[in-house]
Amino acid sequence: MKKILVTGAGGLIGSEAVDYYCSQGYEVTGIDNNQRQVFFGEKGSTLFRLTQLKDKHKNFTNFEIDIRDKNAVLSLVKSLKPNILIHTAAQPSHDKAASKFICANSNIDLYKSILKLSIILFNSSWVLKIKIPLVSKNLPILGQP
Repeated sequence: MKKILVTGAGGLIGSEAVDYYCSQGYEVTGIDNNQRQVFFGEKGSTLFRLTQLKDKHKNFTNFEIDIRDKNAVLSLVKSLKPNILIHTAAQPSHDKAASKFICANSNIDLYKSILKLSIILFNSSWVLKIKIPLVSKNLPILGQP
């Protein structure tokens, strides 16, 4: 059975990818630590959607890992050895993120760390021969056009 790793599994795009690939019979592992709740409160929580997916699909597992934790993410990727990586995790709200930090540099550091992890994921996927069919939501961290 093919294994798929989806970052941002509880978000709008990630959860749809989880639902689709689980329905196709893939073993799907998600990474989602519910950062939306930090920014938007209970109404922004992804836990309801993650629970729906777990209840609907026995072939779905989620790990509450912060994608900025390079070692935790790489450890999961190495142990899982997914065939496909779908990377949809990103900062949930740029405006709110800026207001939650003491200075603008902290916000830039956050975006840099997410972008750096994207590069690490892509590099490790090349070494592990993982296919990457979808990359989304990460370009907005560079700023509004």
